[in-house]
Amino acid sequence: MSLERELSCRQRVRDTGPSETRIPKISTKENKMNFRDPVPRTSPSERLASRERSKPSYQQVVENELRGSLSKLEHRAEILAAISQNRRISGRYELAEAYRKQSMNSKARAQSIRKLLNLA
Repeated sequence: MSLERELSCRQRVRDTGPSETRIPKISTKENKMNFRDPVPRTSPSERLASRERSKPSYQQVVENELRGSLSKLEHRAEILAAISQNRRISGRYELAEAYRKQSMNSKARAQSIRKLLNLA
């Protein structure tokens, strides 16, 4: 029996065709709920206010950038010191000294950034 019902439904669809297929209209009560976006709608001023609250302050942005620079400089200093040590073992003393100076320069810059972060 279900096979007959399915065949009759298919036949009706073929007979009516896609042009006669109608999508039922949603009543105004049902239309209030947006099915694609379950989040309630907000006004543009409310959205702008929420964006402004979520933005970090200028001081926070600068502090985050300084922390990133500090970690990069410390990592660079460690790598340059290791390269310097490797060159010294290889007998390339002039090159080892150049890497050592770059490492010391990076350490000095990292120390100045650390002082700035402690003040902030």
